[in-house]
Amino acid sequence: MGRHGGGSSSGGVRRSSSSRSSSSRRRHRSSGGTAIKSSKKPFKGSYDRSYYYNGRYYPYYTTDEKFGIRDGFDLGMLGSLIFLTIHMIFLVGGMCITLIHFGEKIEGSRARIQIVDTIDLLTPKEEKEIMELLDQIYDKSGMPVTIMTQNFDWKDYYYDIEDYSEDVYHEIGTDETAAVVLFTQEEVNGSVEWEYDMCFGDDTITCISDGTMKKLIYAFQESMEKKNLYHAITDSWNLVMEDLAKTKIHPVYLILIGLVLCFYVACYIQMFSDIKKRNHAKQYFSENPQMLKSYPINYIITKK
Repeated sequence: MGRHGGGSSSGGVRRSSSSRSSSSRRRHRSSGGTAIKSSKKPFKGSYDRSYYYNGRYYPYYTTDEKFGIRDGFDLGMLGSLIFLTIHMIFLVGGMCITLIHFGEKIEGSRARIQIVDTIDLLTPKEEKEIMELLDQIYDKSGMPVTIMTQNFDWKDYYYDIEDYSEDVYHEIGTDETAAVVLFTQEEVNGSVEWEYDMCFGDDTITCISDGTMKKLIYAFQESMEKKNLYHAITDSWNLVMEDLAKTKIHPVYLILIGLVLCFYVACYIQMFSDIKKRNHAKQYFSENPQMLKSYPINYIITKK
């Protein structure tokens, strides 16, 4: 269930996620057969398919015996265009889904907005200010946040605070559109130690991205190490407020997608250029059938 992130007074920041599926890998095998070769200069095994178009001479030598005979746009070219288009849609679409976070507001229950300060770490004034902050978070993202403080009694029953916070999350409600910030603290051997976990429901991914969650957790950890719980909550959530329910893409990813699109555009230009070239050659050879040689070049005369 959901995504987790937390830390402690001694162990630093911890993040984990179970809501995002890993991307599958596909293997491609090259198809059999001999590739068609072409050149502006004659080579052994090639057919002379040089032609004139609009008074201009186009030298063309190729291993494709049917060049100049078939139409430029045939079933083979149609299949290539369809394959290229499908390949582009899946690749670029997959990149957009992976690299772009499409943010939107969700519809969580406002009733889950609450502060349960069991160990009295917050003053009444601080609780009031935090409640106002949680209302702002909800208005911006639609995600209700519950703040809970407890001692270390949970360690008698749980090995990991992540498991405990997940149970706490479901005790409050079964929906996947909320977040729980569970903060635990206790004096151990004369020093105050603390440990916390932030548990986000599966459906919160649209209003708080993995990157924003990471930013939130690091800010919370830093404020806890330097200040106190009140400042950790207010500093971290205010820091990410503008990032909630927001579509985001890193400029580097945008450049990468642009380069991939340029590659496909170049492929389309090359394919339509080949179609145009085939049509011109067919027109020439249909008007000058005596120029269509049916045998390949068997030898090349080289100058000494």
